[in-house]
Amino acid sequence: MIQTINTMGDERIGSTTNTEDDIADITSTAWLPDGVESIIACGSNNLVGVINEDTVLKYPNLPPTAASDIETENERIYRIIREEQTSGLSIETLMFEALGLHPRIIRFKGKHSDGLLLEYAHKGSVSSYMDKDGALVSSQMRLKWAMEATEGVSEMHRRGVLHCNIHPNNMLLDNNLDVKLCDFQGKLLNLDGTVRLEGSSSEDAKSSMPRSDPNLATRKTDIFALGSAIYFIMKGHQPFEELDSFNDAERIEMKFRLRQFPCPDELLAGEVVYKCWTGDYDTAEEVEHNLKKIELA
Repeated sequence: MIQTINTMGDERIGSTTNTEDDIADITSTAWLPDGVESIIACGSNNLVGVINEDTVLKYPNLPPTAASDIETENERIYRIIREEQTSGLSIETLMFEALGLHPRIIRFKGKHSDGLLLEYAHKGSVSSYMDKDGALVSSQMRLKWAMEATEGVSEMHRRGVLHCNIHPNNMLLDNNLDVKLCDFQGKLLNLDGTVRLEGSSSEDAKSSMPRSDPNLATRKTDIFALGSAIYFIMKGHQPFEELDSFNDAERIEMKFRLRQFPCPDELLAGEVVYKCWTGDYDTAEEVEHNLKKIELA
């Protein structure tokens, strides 16, 4: 039995879908598939619910509905959005299969009739942890997180996966406060570098390398976003804190393009952040190498 939760007005779980004027009537209602005890996180397309102390389920925001003989316009749009959400999870399954097991990648435990079974990272995201307890996080811990996140990116790239949305929200912490990357709906590459599989992930303005084609993704665009994530880890907030990622996207892009960076030289690992933003690194292994120098200093 599907359990639904009316969440109108609660943006943490669901909100009105209004990408077009004619679908303003469609609302996203949080729902609990069989076996899910509670919801612990939500994104624009997916919910994450607890199965047990070791496992969570990532599943579409929109619950399945019975097919009707005559489909209304809202039903058609609902079906399309639901199909996009389930397609994204199918792509993520293939990404996980390409990635295999690695300590810096959230563990994929298999398919479920409603989504993906994943390892439960009890301490939440780096972003939420820093927002709550950032003042208590030592420089040593921050450097460890930066190193672990970079290790994850290195492994991901070795496996031919481009994340396309590297962000503190997508860096989870387990009970040992070790980083594990999640949310793999970017691009899977063939050995010759051509795109084998393409998801819908993209960075926000504060993590996006300026480029003529916003859909272009490379290792360098991932490394640029990694630089913004390391900035957040070290500083406790996003670059250009005074600007909004959505409303001020053009201003942020111009600042990055003109290299008007928010003083990374004042940070621990500031030089690493700077080189991520300027495109000086060709591989995440180079970022690892520079971070290790800081660890040994």
